[in-house]
Amino acid sequence: MKEKFIQATRSQYAIPALDAFFRQPILSTTNFIQMAGLPNRITANNIIKNLLDAGLIRLYRPSEGRRPAEYIFDSIIKIVEGRDDDFV
Repeated sequence: MKEKFIQATRSQYAIPALDAFFRQPILSTTNFIQMAGLPNRITANNIIKNLLDAGLIRLYRPSEGRRPAEYIFDSIIKIVEGRDDDFV
């Protein structure tokens, strides 16, 4: 999974991004920035877009008003639940 995150993001923050999703599989954009230690929202949005495009995460809840969007890392949830279907 580490290599997939590195390839998808092409960022020095790939491993912190993966760690953030392992700690909390459903993250808002704001929490993602804090947990991954990202320098700004632009970097976070680029990483999230690349992860979405690669199919490694998906949109869980779109942003609404002042509430940020939330993203889910399905693979870790499937591992925890013991399911082996559709692993990324």
